[in-house]
Amino acid sequence: GTATCDAASITKAAQGAGDTPVALAEPDSFKCADGWAYAFVNVGTGADQYTATQVFEAEGQFWIPKDRAKVCNAPGDQVPASIYKDACETN
Repeated sequence: GTATCDAASITKAAQGAGDTPVALAEPDSFKCADGWAYAFVNVGTGADQYTATQVFEAEGQFWIPKDRAKVCNAPGDQVPASIYKDACETN
């Protein structure tokens, strides 16, 4: 299978295995390109909540969270140009 670029799939990947609540910042605050995706997510709840950017790579039918420091910077430079700015140059 191929990873599906939809809110449900991206949200599931963003939530991962952590205990902290994670949700898309907006229903359409994600984008996919060439087997990569990013999402703006709200992490936590209440006064402790913050917005972060997460980057994912498709592996089979799943989106796998990636370390932005490794995939956005040389020698990585793996994130496609069409989503690079939002995926790699945001919070």
